[in-house]
Amino acid sequence: MNTNNFFGTDGIRKRIGTRPLAQNDLPKLAHAIAQWLIHKFGTKAGLVITHDSRESSPWMKTTLLSTLLEYPFLIYDMHMAPTGAASWIVQTMPEVQCGLVITASHNPYYDNGIKIILKNEKITPRDQQLLSNLFFATQKSFTYSSFGTYFGENSLLDTYHKSLISKFRPNFLAGKTIVIDCANGAASTIAPKLFTQCGAHVITIHNKPNGKNINDHCGSLYPQETQKMVLKHNADIGFCFDGDGDRVVVINNNGQLKDGDNILGLLLENPLYKNQVEIVGTIMSNQSLQDYCYKKSIRFARTAVGDSHVLEYLHKKDLLLGGEPCGHIILNDHLPTSDGLYVALQVAHTCILLNNFSINQITKYPQASINIPYIQKVSLQSAKMKLILTKAQQSGARVIIRYSGTQPVLRIMVEAKTQELAQTTLHEIATKCKIIIGQKEIYDKKNKASELQRC
Repeated sequence: MNTNNFFGTDGIRKRIGTRPLAQNDLPKLAHAIAQWLIHKFGTKAGLVITHDSRESSPWMKTTLLSTLLEYPFLIYDMHMAPTGAASWIVQTMPEVQCGLVITASHNPYYDNGIKIILKNEKITPRDQQLLSNLFFATQKSFTYSSFGTYFGENSLLDTYHKSLISKFRPNFLAGKTIVIDCANGAASTIAPKLFTQCGAHVITIHNKPNGKNINDHCGSLYPQETQKMVLKHNADIGFCFDGDGDRVVVINNNGQLKDGDNILGLLLENPLYKNQVEIVGTIMSNQSLQDYCYKKSIRFARTAVGDSHVLEYLHKKDLLLGGEPCGHIILNDHLPTSDGLYVALQVAHTCILLNNFSINQITKYPQASINIPYIQKVSLQSAKMKLILTKAQQSGARVIIRYSGTQPVLRIMVEAKTQELAQTTLHEIATKCKIIIGQKEIYDKKNKASELQRC
C-alpha cells in the first residue's frame, strides 16, 4: 500500500488537524488539486465548492479558496449544501467540471474531508495517486500573475431544489405525514422545505446544526428517535439522512428500520426501474436481496464496499440502480452519485404507487457485526487471517472481514440462517482477530451506532 495516498473509500477523510487537513498542509492540498485540475481540464476549469455543518468546514473552505483563487478557475461557492446538490451542479452546468465537497459524511464533527465529484464518473485510483503525489511535490510559488473568479452562488441550491420538485407531480405527498431527521447536517438547509413543497406534513428533527452536533446520536446511524416519532405521530414514513445528505435510511409506517437493501427491493417496483435486468449491491448486501432479485429473474451483482465500485459496475453494464445497505443508493438516471434527498422522494413516490408504506418486499437473513479498532493492521491475505475466514465459513455462514476505508477499524460481518449462528460465529471470529491485530478498544455499547449502516 502506498502510504502517500490520502484517499480512502470515499475521498479524503481524516481527523481535523492531521495530514493533509492541518494548517500548513491545506494550502499544499489546494495546490495539488489545482495542478491536477489543470492537468485534467486545462487552465480555465470550473468548479463548485460546498460544505457540511462541521465547525471546521468554513475554515477549510476559506483556506482552500485562498490558494485555489491563485489559479484562473471559475469557482462557484454553494455554501452549506448536500453532496447531491454539488453533484447536480457538476452534471448540469457546462462550465463546471469538478465539485469539491468539504465533509466527513457520517463521521463525528472532529473529522472532516473532501469528496471530489466529476461529470458522469468517480475519481479514479490513478487520479487519487496523482493528487497525493502532487501534494508531496515541490509547490508552485505565488506569482500574482493570474487569479480566479469567485461566485458566491446561493441561487444554485434553489436551482437544485426546483429540479428535484420538477421530477414529480405537484403536491404528490399531499395528505402524508413524514418525519425527517437531518442529522444536524447539510440536509438541514433544504430537506424540510423540499418535502413541505411536495405537499407533505413534515415533522423535522435534528435540523439545528451548531458545528459540533452533526451525526451526534442522530441521522442515518442513529434512527431510534425517528422510529419513535413515526409511531408517536402516526406518520406514513420517516427518513434519516447523514451529515452530507448522500445516504438515507427509511423508517416504515410501523416504525421499523429499512436500509439500503430494502430501498433497492422497493425501487424495483418503481416504473423507472421495474424493467431492469440487473442491479448492483456490494459484498455487504443481505442475501435476501439477491434471493428476491432471483425470484424476479433479475441478476444481482456484488462489488467491493464503496459507492465508487457500485458506480463503476453500473457504467460498465449501462445499468440504472445500485447501492449499499448503509443507504448510499445510486439512481444512475439521476446522478452518478448517491443523492439521499432524491432517493427519499422516489421511495415515498413508490410507496404511494404501491399503496404500501410497510416496504416489506424482502425478509432479511440475520446478521451480526462488530468494529474492532486495531493496533496492528495485519494483511487479510496473511495465513492467520485466511485460516480464520476459512474456518468461519465452514459453519455455513457468510462472512465478510475487511478494513474500513474511512476509520481505523477492522469490520466483521456474519450472515447466517439464524441469529444464534450469526452471533456465535461472530464472537469466535472477533476473539481470534483481536489477538492478531491487537485490540485498542471496543465502541461503548451505549454510544455505538448500528454497525450494519457503517460503510
